[in-house]
This record gives sequence, C-alpha cells and structure tokens, in this order.
Amino acid sequence: MPNASPAPAGPCGEYACELCHDFGFVHPVNGDRPDYTRLEPCRCAVAEIERKRQQALLRCCELPASTEKWTLDRFEVYPAVEAAYAAARELADESGPLRWLTLCSGVDNGKTHLAVGICRRWLARGKAARYGWVPLLMDELKRGMHSEEYDKRFEMLLNVPLLVLDDLGVENPTPWVNERLETIIAYRYARNLPLAITTNLPLAQLRIRIASRIQRMENSRVIVITAPEYRTRRDRP
Repeated sequence: MPNASPAPAGPCGEYACELCHDFGFVHPVNGDRPDYTRLEPCRCAVAEIERKRQQALLRCCELPASTEKWTLDRFEVYPAVEAAYAAARELADESGPLRWLTLCSGVDNGKTHLAVGICRRWLARGKAARYGWVPLLMDELKRGMHSEEYDKRFEMLLNVPLLVLDDLGVENPTPWVNERLETIIAYRYARNLPLAITTNLPLAQLRIRIASRIQRMENSRVIVITAPEYRTRRDRP
C-alpha cells in the first residue's frame, strides 16, 4: 500500500481519501518502504485524470454538435447497410487489417453517423481522432493560414491517429483546396495512417490523385450503400 504525502486535515480531521489525505498523489512503495523521491497519482485521482483526458480528446476531435447519441451501438443496422456497419466496427475497434474505409452513397443513408461513431469509439479507447466536414474544414484551414495556429492544425490533420473526412467532394474545388486535400491524403497513404472518408459521389468522380490512392491503398475498402433515404424507407421503425 503506498504511503500518502502529508496534507492538511479536512474538517474535523476527516479526508475524502484516507490514502492520500486528498492530496491526489502518493509515494510508491518499494518493498516495505515508501520511495519519497517519487510521486504517482493516487487511485482516487486516476478516474478524474482519465475523465479530463477524455474531455481533451473530445475537444480535439471537433465532432459536430448534437451528435452525442451517434455511436456505433446506436446505429440501426438493416440489410442494405450491414457491410458498411461491419467495416465501420472493424476500423473503430482495429479488430482487423482495415486501415482506410470509404463510404459512398446518396444523402440520409447513415454515412455521417457511422463516421462519427468510428471517432467516438476511438476516443472511448483512449486514442486521438479528428473529424472534419470537408467544406468547413477547408474553409477554416484557409482562413487561418497566416496565423500561428495554421501549422499546428495542418500537422494534426496529417498525423492524427485517425482522420475522418466527411462529405468529400462537396467542397469548393479551388486549386488551393485540391492541393491541401491531396497532400493530406498522400501523406497518410505513404505512412499507412487510418482514414475514413464519406462521399456522395461515385469513386470515379473524385479527383484522380485521391481516387487512385483510395484504390491502391493496402487494406482499403470502398463500400457503396444503395439503400433509399432513411426518411423514405417504409420498413423503418
């Protein structure tokens, strides 16, 4: 049992944690003697440290507002989306070789729900992820290109453990936007970094340098969802 560092007594000499006396840290024990040269978090503080870490990961991911319930466990699975759901789970859990997942379909087929769900699963596993709705992501990146934050934001898009590009192909295809997107995708391709893409376009209509890397990437999967819009389905609950 680790020894607690001395701390002022609480009211009436009582502590919420008798181990660390509410200090939050303890001296580890080597054999039967405390090591007073080191401190480590007390068990009472570990849960709070993890909570703050999860909050930091969530802030950095920049998920859309009001998507707290968009998890993979809450996704409605029906035959037309089974393949997409299974692939999303594989990427989210890293339970197989899948590294890149591209979901192609029209609107209201659950692509964004799956994309957000993949991110949330990575965050729950303590791994960093970054979500971006591509038109807004490119606008924000361009507006900040002369600020001190630009290099940091672009570096994150390049190297974050998981990047999700939602609605690729909807962005305004200026030369600058095309070059940035191609750089991000080429960089992650060269380093085998996980990537999830959703698009309303057939793969053949994406820019050739992007489509070719999606097709050539080892352990990449392209899934076309042919289901009707969710709001028009007659068999929905």
